[in-house]
Amino acid sequence: MTFREILNVLWQRRWAILLVVVLAVLAAGLYVVRQTPVYQASTTLKLNAAAASGMMEQYFGSIPVDFDTESIGSPEVLKAAAEIVGETPATALYGTTTWRVVEGARTDRIIITVTGPSPGVANDRANAVADAYITYINNQVAAGLVALQGQQADKAAQAADLQRQVTANPDDSIASSSLARALSSLGTLSTQVEAITLAGSPLTVQTPADPGSRVGNPPALVLAVAFAVGLMAGIGMALIWVQFDTRVRDEREFESLVDVPLIAQLPWDPKLTKRDDRLPVLARARTPLNEGIRSMRTSLQVLARTSGSIFVITSVEPNDGKTFVSANLAATWARSGKRIVLIGGDLRRPELPTYFGGAAEGPGLAELLQKARDSHEPISGEDVEQLLSDTDIAGLKILPAGSEPPDPADLLASDSLSLVLDLVRARADVIIVDSPPSYALTDAALLAKHATGAVVLASLGRTRRDRFVDTVDDLVANDVAVVGVVANRSRKRVPKSYDRYYSSTRDMPHERRSSGRVRLDLRPSAGKPAVPKDLDDFETADDEVILDEPIATDEHTTEEHADSPMSAAKGNARSGG
Repeated sequence: MTFREILNVLWQRRWAILLVVVLAVLAAGLYVVRQTPVYQASTTLKLNAAAASGMMEQYFGSIPVDFDTESIGSPEVLKAAAEIVGETPATALYGTTTWRVVEGARTDRIIITVTGPSPGVANDRANAVADAYITYINNQVAAGLVALQGQQADKAAQAADLQRQVTANPDDSIASSSLARALSSLGTLSTQVEAITLAGSPLTVQTPADPGSRVGNPPALVLAVAFAVGLMAGIGMALIWVQFDTRVRDEREFESLVDVPLIAQLPWDPKLTKRDDRLPVLARARTPLNEGIRSMRTSLQVLARTSGSIFVITSVEPNDGKTFVSANLAATWARSGKRIVLIGGDLRRPELPTYFGGAAEGPGLAELLQKARDSHEPISGEDVEQLLSDTDIAGLKILPAGSEPPDPADLLASDSLSLVLDLVRARADVIIVDSPPSYALTDAALLAKHATGAVVLASLGRTRRDRFVDTVDDLVANDVAVVGVVANRSRKRVPKSYDRYYSSTRDMPHERRSSGRVRLDLRPSAGKPAVPKDLDDFETADDEVILDEPIATDEHTTEEHADSPMSAAKGNARSGG
């Protein structure tokens, strides 16, 4: 798949991609809204040299003093912190506090981090936990110091008692030895008490907590990531989808699948369904659909160099719009001044009566073929003339399909079909045959064998590639000249700059040329020749060729002749046909 094809696929699936992106962003937005914002604040405590080196614990000796940093998360510290900030219950800070010890060259630091629902709450909690922990450690030191001083007092009393014994009996070696030990212990205790007193508080606040910052990814980042993920998911889905989607999505695919030119694109017009307008070309409205049908007529007109050209209109599958195209093509061709005969070649499900009413009903092609087969007598021109029905459109006659025979394919395979078409050819300039779909039926191929060529109608977004290729290949294998493909239900938009060309010329401002410039003249042109509203349906004689130039009138210029052969050739070249 080329880069251009990838871009084309992405453009065709743009709404699906957009839907995935929107869903991803909405899901991310819902996640952000439902998430309770969490903020965190940190404070740093500094340990003095004695506490950092572990000497503080040695000063207390056998006296139990808790210097473990795990006490920061103890209920005693957290409850005290909750009381400081006034939060209830006392367990409000449980699970909100973390800490880590950073070792330094001389001192260590303890970084306490606390979370909260707002920046202020997180800040207050961090400072409260720090204060509560410092108070807890100071209480531990104070309690240990009291116990140590008690030991000191006991040793001093013991030493005094031993001193009296030695004074009373200098020769008492045991008392002298005990006194020496007591004095030594007293000196050690005095040194410990002095060291603890001089060391001061083991912890001090080095950095108070700053206002809390939000934890986690910012909402903008979450939405941006969701947008990117949704876009990638949508693109991936589109590229995977196209691998399994076998339907034709772009007009250019037809010519890449088969060696047959694309002769027309018929835009999708939902207004036709609302208006139930089956022959929109009769309204003489210059809509993209009408111009597409006229473009098809112009392309076929290049092939219809001789009188009595026959074109079989078929499709890949039912409901592709072949009868609609056949009826409107015949109508617009008849309005150009040609003698047109529209043949109901679909003997299985004839639909021309839907468009032309009683003119397309009654005996027709089926009866002619059955008569020739059963009577073994050649059909005369009078037989054909009797079954041709006039319509409300000047120059257009219809040969109905007739009653449904039990064997449509066998009837069309008879030699009499060629004779019937020859007799009709003598009475028309162009013959259009509305035939059945060609994918699973041979009727169209049997009809097209005797025709100038066959036109295959396919629907964008509906026709599958393999069925389209099989249809064209089967027709070619049956010696049928497939002269073109028509893309029905096209979504291709016409540039807005063409809106004035699709409007009535009487409603448009006139143009005046002066000094090489075009000026718009909004004044009425009384007494000047008017441009006919159905200019696109006029044709020239067979031996004339109209160049792709504008048709000029007095003092103003009309539209270009949209349906001239040269214009059609250029239009087809531009569209890849």
